[in-house]
Amino acid sequence: PASFWGSQENFDVISSTAARFIKLRRREQMSEGELLKGVKVTDIKWLFGIRAYQSLLRSHHEAGTRLLRNVMHWLYCSYIIPLLRSCFYATETEFTANRVVFYRKPVWTQFRSLAMASLKRRQYTEIGIPEAARRNTDQVLGCSKLRLLPKGTGVRALNLLSHAQRVEFCGESSGQLRPSLCRPTTEDRRMSTNSTLRRTFSVLKHEHGSSPTSFGCGVFGLNEVFPLLLNFKKKLIDFRAQSKQNVPLYFASVDLHRCYDNIDQTYLHNLVKRVITNEEYLIQQHNVLHPFRSMEKVQRKRSTHLCDP
Repeated sequence: PASFWGSQENFDVISSTAARFIKLRRREQMSEGELLKGVKVTDIKWLFGIRAYQSLLRSHHEAGTRLLRNVMHWLYCSYIIPLLRSCFYATETEFTANRVVFYRKPVWTQFRSLAMASLKRRQYTEIGIPEAARRNTDQVLGCSKLRLLPKGTGVRALNLLSHAQRVEFCGESSGQLRPSLCRPTTEDRRMSTNSTLRRTFSVLKHEHGSSPTSFGCGVFGLNEVFPLLLNFKKKLIDFRAQSKQNVPLYFASVDLHRCYDNIDQTYLHNLVKRVITNEEYLIQQHNVLHPFRSMEKVQRKRSTHLCDP
């Protein structure tokens, strides 16, 4: 109620801040200072008890502000966020970029059922529980969660390979195994798929540095696109200067349908065998710690150096 916040003005400020919090884009954050910005602490009389109607000392005001900060923490972490999670499924989409969209739970359940039925027809194959239990024990690469990202023409399935997952099969006494997805324990020491493949990626990156031409036109990020664009521009200017013709340029945008699903695995395996030049590699890793006193934290940066043994 508005009386809890001391005044209608405080209630309006907190309601506006909560609306801005819900409309935050993906990876955007809101600090505690922003949550309390514009709130008049002295209007909330119950924060100060019997001192509310007396002259307040600075220590009293600071104590009331700390108490209000705890109240705001409870409001967002124990009320607003759980309420949103219980009623909506929040996700970004391909057609809204980083803007978060809220789907009502019944709508998202129906959307997920239709999407999974389509994925199992086109892309995924469902296996039995006994086969899943065997693979969970024998395979080095474990399982991962599947995330559905809505797009304009359907749905995109994303495997979350950066988090380690463990599948437990319970109900053996009843004869019916039921899979349950959970986080690995310290005794399990199961690594995520990305962690398992990190050394392989380091080897391929080392070979790319030794012979970039063997990898064709592939780049590791946008920072490698700019030098190639400058080289293309220089060649284009030289060509026009030699030919003395104003040749028109055409830009083509191509999207390969189900590109990764249609990769020939046998050809890819033979290609990687030609790229790998050594039987063994020496991988050295070290961490560099950078203290930031202004932010009261230490940032860790991992570096990997790879060379021939």
